[in-house]
Amino acid sequence: MSTSWLVTVAAFRPVRTVGRIAAPCSTNSASRTRLRVQALPRGAAQRTPGAEPTTYPSHHFGVFSPDYLGVYADDAIDFLRRRVGLGR
Repeated sequence: MSTSWLVTVAAFRPVRTVGRIAAPCSTNSASRTRLRVQALPRGAAQRTPGAEPTTYPSHHFGVFSPDYLGVYADDAIDFLRRRVGLGR
């Protein structure tokens, strides 16, 4: 198996181009994450025109826990209804 794809993945930095996003964009981050990249989603949201950032009081994968999954899903549906025109 070739590992040449690792070069492409290592160079992939989508945060460099977020300022060009023209579509409605919802960004989500966790306030209790232990990952070093915690600031990346927040910084990307600030540089994305029209982005709606939301921070949840959970760890990185906390939105998948029963405590937050419903809140996260409700927020995502609300965003889609308001910004994309998703009907009820």
